[in-house]
Amino acid sequence: MASTPKSKQSRLRRQYRLAARRVRRHGPGQAMFWVMAFFLGIAAGLSAVGFRLGITTLEGVLYRVHDQDFLSAVRALPWYVLIAIPATGGLVVGLVVGKFVGWLVVGLIVGEFVGWLVVGLIVGEFVG
Repeated sequence: MASTPKSKQSRLRRQYRLAARRVRRHGPGQAMFWVMAFFLGIAAGLSAVGFRLGITTLEGVLYRVHDQDFLSAVRALPWYVLIAIPATGGLVVGLVVGKFVGWLVVGLIVGEFVGWLVVGLIVGEFVG
């Protein structure tokens, strides 16, 4: 017997209510909740600092400059390097997203980017 969408929906609602009831009865107390929130906040802050340090390190490795001298060093790079570094990064991100999320999403993202690029070029023609 095939289940109808309504029966699936009502079964999911019952499972959700049961899970919510279990969490309320057997979940962490208020003190434990605040302890978990505290450590989660610390982990998020450390992750943000690590992310920023990673960006600074990559800038130093790829562009061979420190954060303060970044713009002056970028001006001195050849044009093909200025195109190759972000293009390579975009290729890596596209491959990762395509592998783990799906190629349809990559196509949608590229379509949005191209659309905004065209809008930017059109607006730039009229403004600039």
